[in-house]
Amino acid sequence: MQEAGLFAADRVDHSHTWIRPRLLKGDLVISDRNIHSSLVYQGVVGELGLEQVSKMNAAAMIPDLVIWIDCDPAKAMKRINSGTLRMAGEKHEYFETTEIQTKIRAGFRGILSGEIETPLPFSRSVVIGPVLNEGGLDELEKQLSQVLGSFFNRRPDPLNVNRDEVDRHLLKSLTTGVQTQQRLPGAPSKHISLLEDWLDGKSPAQWMKLAEDEWDEDKGSKFRCSWSTNCTFILGHT
Repeated sequence: MQEAGLFAADRVDHSHTWIRPRLLKGDLVISDRNIHSSLVYQGVVGELGLEQVSKMNAAAMIPDLVIWIDCDPAKAMKRINSGTLRMAGEKHEYFETTEIQTKIRAGFRGILSGEIETPLPFSRSVVIGPVLNEGGLDELEKQLSQVLGSFFNRRPDPLNVNRDEVDRHLLKSLTTGVQTQQRLPGAPSKHISLLEDWLDGKSPAQWMKLAEDEWDEDKGSKFRCSWSTNCTFILGHT
């Protein structure tokens, strides 16, 4: 319980002081592990239960995308034991045994496959995987590129911020930059067309939707659009 509480407190603090401010700016945030790790390590392996762990983390950001990277526990332990840090010191984590790694893998497989129901609000995350990490880095990179491309091409609404709120921030940044430009003597101090009523009563997101509906896909096949996303890599095994 203490371990779960410490992780939850750290995650909530990190969510609201670091992650969400960046999502509001339109940034992409990538985490190595997130709430699903706590669900497995403390909820399943630690036997606290998924509901208990979810309630303790209820105020944290919800990962928009979870990428499930899987590896055989025996190979994971071999990588751990041959790693530079492990060879240079005597430090070993309590979960670095084949037995516990096997329990951890089963926990991730149960939750991320949907076999075990993930409690709200974290069941809203999109889960992609398993992506096997048992070969070389080139193969892993190729698989990750494919799953990320598939997710972003679907362009789902972000879970942690309002799209209009992000658009307003980006527009404010744009107009602030315009206001700092030098003007000819006698020119108006502000570009009214950029600052007032230029959206014709529609929100930025509505204009984006209108532009997408009218977009010529044949001419714009290389067009890319991204937005605020909280993306988590679930590295169940090293």
